[in-house]
Amino acid sequence: IAAMTDNDASRLAKRLRTDGVAPIAGTRTVLAEVRVEAENVVYSSSQIDAIYSYQSTRIKPTTSADGCVIAQPSAQAFHFRTQRSPRKLGLMQVGWGGNNGTTVTAAILARKHGITWSTRQGVVEPNYNGSLVHHSTLRVGFDDQGCDVFAPLRSVVPMANADELVLSGWDIAGEDMHHAMLRAQVLDPDLIEKLKPFTRELKPLPAAFDPSFIAKNQLARANNIIPGTKQEQLEELRENIRSFKAAHQLGFIAVVWTGNSERYSDTSSGDLDTECGLMSAIEANHAEVSPSTLYAVAAALEGCAYINGSPQNTFVPGCVHLAERCGTMICGDDFKS
Repeated sequence: IAAMTDNDASRLAKRLRTDGVAPIAGTRTVLAEVRVEAENVVYSSSQIDAIYSYQSTRIKPTTSADGCVIAQPSAQAFHFRTQRSPRKLGLMQVGWGGNNGTTVTAAILARKHGITWSTRQGVVEPNYNGSLVHHSTLRVGFDDQGCDVFAPLRSVVPMANADELVLSGWDIAGEDMHHAMLRAQVLDPDLIEKLKPFTRELKPLPAAFDPSFIAKNQLARANNIIPGTKQEQLEELRENIRSFKAAHQLGFIAVVWTGNSERYSDTSSGDLDTECGLMSAIEANHAEVSPSTLYAVAAALEGCAYINGSPQNTFVPGCVHLAERCGTMICGDDFKS
């Protein structure tokens, strides 16, 4: 149950019933779908249309004799359209066999298949605690008893179910997810063993690779790489995305960098400052085009979202321009900070 705010007392005082008796204090959470009944929200069988009025006030100085300040309220209407049936979602992780990738994979599979596991503290059940979509709540109002009512975000807006995510990804090491989890030494041994029937069938795709961008201690693992130039690597990544989408009939794919941090690209030459310059640099096998930028470019060209989880300058200006032209989302500069 979400905690009430410091303003609870004042809110409760304002909600006295007509008989003068204070309403019951507290909160409750609803898990059912929350449907808005308002003139500016329309539900159809396939979508939700909402008009939101963004209100603001501009303060302007004046030269009038009394020296007053002018406040000018304004409103701008935004039209939001949300599909009621979320598209089938695929998740492709870059660095799938690393600590982050194996942990995310284990969590999704354990939750999907209802797998519990033993630890020194007892038996653990999988959950989505910490998930913004599945677990966190927002206040949607109050009921007749004065209780604040909260609902998960997924109850207010249609969201994909994480249990139904289709998983894939790339890694410079070719071992399957079971052996990757053993090597990572993050998960409890009992969970790793119970996931084995599922994880030993999951193998990463060959990865884009440039040894100048990664730490030397990662070189010994690099046995699963895409050969050829950066242009050839880009084309292979795009084909991987297309094949994954077609094979699983996916409506949308999110590509997430979960691998180790790269060194920064040197962009001082200006060669990567425009979309045209970046694409020419890739074709020329430019030394400062990083593998992570290749993934971001491939994702944009294939209509996928790209999330960067490491502190590196993946999104060089040309990459940002490309994503803007393609209308795709790019975001993130570090999972940890």
